Amino acid sequence: MTRRRLLAGGALGLGALALGAACAAPAAPLPTGGATGGARAPERLRFVSWSQPRAEQANLFVAQDLGYYRDQGIEFEYVPGNGSGDALKQLLAGNADVGFVGPEAIYFTVDQGGDAVGIYNIYPQSIFSVVSWPEAGIRAPADLRGKTIGVLSQASGSRYVVLTLLALAGLKEADVTLVATGPNPAPFLERKVDAWSSLVTTAADLQEQTGQTFNQLLARDHLNLPTDVFATTRDNYTRRGELLIRFLRAVRQGTEYMIAHPAEAAEISVQHALDIKEPAKAEKVIRAFGEASKPDATGAQDFGTFNLTVLREGARLYREAGLIKAQVEVERYFSNDLVARI
Repeated sequence: MTRRRLLAGGALGLGALALGAACAAPAAPLPTGGATGGARAPERLRFVSWSQPRAEQANLFVAQDLGYYRDQGIEFEYVPGNGSGDALKQLLAGNADVGFVGPEAIYFTVDQGGDAVGIYNIYPQSIFSVVSWPEAGIRAPADLRGKTIGVLSQASGSRYVVLTLLALAGLKEADVTLVATGPNPAPFLERKVDAWSSLVTTAADLQEQTGQTFNQLLARDHLNLPTDVFATTRDNYTRRGELLIRFLRAVRQGTEYMIAHPAEAAEISVQHALDIKEPAKAEKVIRAFGEASKPDATGAQDFGTFNLTVLREGARLYREAGLIKAQVEVERYFSNDLVARI
């Protein structure tokens, strides 16, 4: 019931793969991708997720079941992963064409000499939360000092949300104890941990199921980094831009349908998801992620657009906190070029 991203215990393993996948050549001009798949033979696209299939990923499943991938000449393959870091590691190892990762995963890859590229901002608004028992007294990032905090895994975005909050408070990972719980809320509910890094939708479910009131540190209130982005390798970015554009076009259609028809999207999603099988419950999650899919409140930006200012702030914070040493050239590693060509 939590979520995503890279590794700092696994960062060394990722770094080795990243170094092997690095390619320093600048991006070549990309095709416009204006035509749909038409009558061409379907081209397989392997998509590695940070997770097993989940109800919140309705946009992917809508695109599959309603034929949006097929219309773009794509044979879509979903490859499950175990955290954002694992997804990026699989991407860099050549086991997938597109990875479902958090932006922090890309920061760490750059720091290790790798060259992954964020190509689509699937959830621009952070939907992460650190939920805690009131008696733990966690009301601000500085209050995390000395606490035991559950995370999905040591290679997950839930861990990196904690690291981000710690960095904002001038704290380090050594100032807390992180415990990998998987998606099981039992350690938190049994008070074996003081807090649990999860999603706001998970926290809402826990409060509804238990009747308890929990404190929450909402990541978006402190640094609103994207919950997730789609990434690819530099080689794919330069050689297979036309395929990627067609894939992103199908995903955008799925996202638009998910937002406009959340009940119908829920009916589709539960046929694929392993976490939620009740459409009514899935619809609540889908509505929350529909909101997280919107680039900003004004509606002026297209779906999938990166806010480079926020990403620069995240990279600066990670460097100043000592989480990475490299200075991340955000414009190189997060590109709006493909989104502009959809």
